[in-house]
Amino acid sequence: MAIKIHRPEDDPIGYLCIRKYPYAFKEDSLSISPEIGKLCREHDEKAEAYRKELEALSKDELSVLFEDARQQDRQAVALRAQREEDARSFNRRANNLDFDHYAKLRYWSIDEGVALCYGRSPEHAKWERIKPHIEISPFAKQFAQAQDIAKRAVTFKEIGELNLPGFFLAWAKRLDFPVPPALEERVEKYGVIADWKALYDKSAAQVETLMQHVEELTAAAANPPANKWPWGSYETALLRQLADAAERFWNLYDATDPTTAPTNVQVVEWLEARGVSKRNAEVMASIMRADGLPTGPRR
Repeated sequence: MAIKIHRPEDDPIGYLCIRKYPYAFKEDSLSISPEIGKLCREHDEKAEAYRKELEALSKDELSVLFEDARQQDRQAVALRAQREEDARSFNRRANNLDFDHYAKLRYWSIDEGVALCYGRSPEHAKWERIKPHIEISPFAKQFAQAQDIAKRAVTFKEIGELNLPGFFLAWAKRLDFPVPPALEERVEKYGVIADWKALYDKSAAQVETLMQHVEELTAAAANPPANKWPWGSYETALLRQLADAAERFWNLYDATDPTTAPTNVQVVEWLEARGVSKRNAEVMASIMRADGLPTGPRR
């Protein structure tokens, strides 16, 4: 009877038989040469004998044998896939000479920067080569995603279509791209790695802070605190008396009408009544007297 397997988990014994004797039970379904036919018949016999051995095993013993075979097959599949991936031309790794050359260039394109950040040679990791393999190649998928991130960053002016190597690397590192240390070392050797967007944002924040400070100073100058003299917040008892006298006697003074000016006698008497000595009262009255005011009695 031919061995039919829908899923290995459904028929572990059939899976193990076919895995060990792959030509078993194929003679009836294939147009084959006499040599292959002979091999098929030999595998038929050996597979039937192997099936009986497996059926004699305990459930646990069969399970161990089955899981071991499955693990070996998975590793073989992964190894084959990795070999196929490594063989693709766009997966050629960049070497130190590549890094040195690209570090000296004045600018990188988006595709060059992405390829270098993933340790690939930009000469081989070109989008037209990569695009057809997105569904089957891990690196092709990574490249496509990184390229998408970069192109969206161009739209928001975080980077340009063409970038200084140091600027692109700083941006890529900020987004956790796998930048090779050797590439970073070469770029630093020939230039500067600096995130211009971060520097711009920092400078813009500093300018904004300064502008706010200027606005505050301008507003303060335009609206000085009430009753503040040129000496600011400094104050003594006599300065307070001087300020009160100026407000009482000179606040309504009109330079075009001398009769609105008080006499020194009035000011002195008022200050003396508030406890100021006569000498200080006379000096204060003289200080407050309007410039150019004629002497004599007021009319």
